[in-house]
Amino acid sequence: MLHRFEDRSQALISPRRFLQRMLGFLGIALAIDVMVVTLGALGFHHFESLTWTGAVLNATLIITGNGPLVPMHSEAGRLFETGYALFGGITFIAVVSVVLAPMFHRVLHAFQLGVSDQPPPA
Repeated sequence: MLHRFEDRSQALISPRRFLQRMLGFLGIALAIDVMVVTLGALGFHHFESLTWTGAVLNATLIITGNGPLVPMHSEAGRLFETGYALFGGITFIAVVSVVLAPMFHRVLHAFQLGVSDQPPPA
């Protein structure tokens, strides 16, 4: 699903449509996060034999930049953790970008149109 923002010839969308757009982009961001945490949990469960809860916790903590809770003992686990940490950092940037894109577009589009949420001075 590719989304196309309105261009300079179109009016600013209504607050209701903007909320719908934001919810759609939040859904995309959530789907990306779920896929990446699932990948990490599968890796930690496979390479370090962590319980599913521990594997999900480790994956989530690494993506958020907090580091792993359980230290890796095997070389394969350490290599997976290194690659996953690099991938998780890129994923974090991508997810933040997906969430912020509609907001940045709305602000820039409003500036371009000269639209203000403030009523005109009396």
